[in-house]
Amino acid sequence: KLNLPKTKNTAKEVRVEPDEIYLDKKMCFLLTLNDVDNEGEEKQTEYGLVPYSYEIKSLKGELLFFGVAKKDEAGNWKGIVDFNIIGKKAYRNPKVTGATRLMENLVANNVFNKDCSVNLDNLKQFYEKSNQTR
Repeated sequence: KLNLPKTKNTAKEVRVEPDEIYLDKKMCFLLTLNDVDNEGEEKQTEYGLVPYSYEIKSLKGELLFFGVAKKDEAGNWKGIVDFNIIGKKAYRNPKVTGATRLMENLVANNVFNKDCSVNLDNLKQFYEKSNQTR
């Protein structure tokens, strides 16, 4: 936790479903999961071939986050996330390996409001303070 500013409107809980993401029991975002296709082929992305990628969009269809996950040489899952909503790319943190972990970390750090809006100041601080891209 980064102790980012909190208001009375800050969302307190998140629930990630296969196609939707809820904040404080309200559907706020659309989730698209892209697993390895039926032939066992990984998907080509700007981060190379990956077995898993996801998109988190607003209910209006605006792409907010795009993430990929793949195993490193040691067999550990690693994630990379583009924060499209603020124009930032290549976020890496060992605690963020997929869509669920991303959303849990963002909610824990007061990035979302109960009305589904994004606290952009907190999101930028989250990106800067916890990004481990080297």
